[in-house]
Amino acid sequence: MPPFKFRAQPVLEIRKRAEEAAERALAHAEGVWQQAEAARTQAARDVETALERAGKASASATHAGELTWYRNWITGQQRLAADRLRVATERRADRDRAQAVAERARRERMALDKLRDRAWRAHLEGERRAEQKDLDMLGTLKHAAARHEAGGDE
Repeated sequence: MPPFKFRAQPVLEIRKRAEEAAERALAHAEGVWQQAEAARTQAARDVETALERAGKASASATHAGELTWYRNWITGQQRLAADRLRVATERRADRDRAQAVAERARRERMALDKLRDRAWRAHLEGERRAEQKDLDMLGTLKHAAARHEAGGDE
């Protein structure tokens, strides 16, 4: 029997490479999202700190310009926090898209893996049947030879 050859092996290799690329893209997107999420968290903490400092400063403020500066500073911190939230949300959406692409690539590769495994099992079954057929033929020939030598077959 000829050696096993999976005809769709080149396609399987392409799908494996596509899956690996999708996994790398997902890992990158995950890292970028985590950085954006960390920046968002830090910006939220900065807003809280700014509010606390402004509250303390307003109790001891000596002129209106100082209060205005703190109010503008807090507004800037809040804008920064809102921008970081927007960026983190966008990066999360990017990560989710990358995750969907990686999952689809994995399913496509697994489908070909199953097809290859099924073809491999069929090949092994064919080899087993051919071997059994050869053994049966050998047994038949031995039996016929033994009968012929015993003079039972004329």
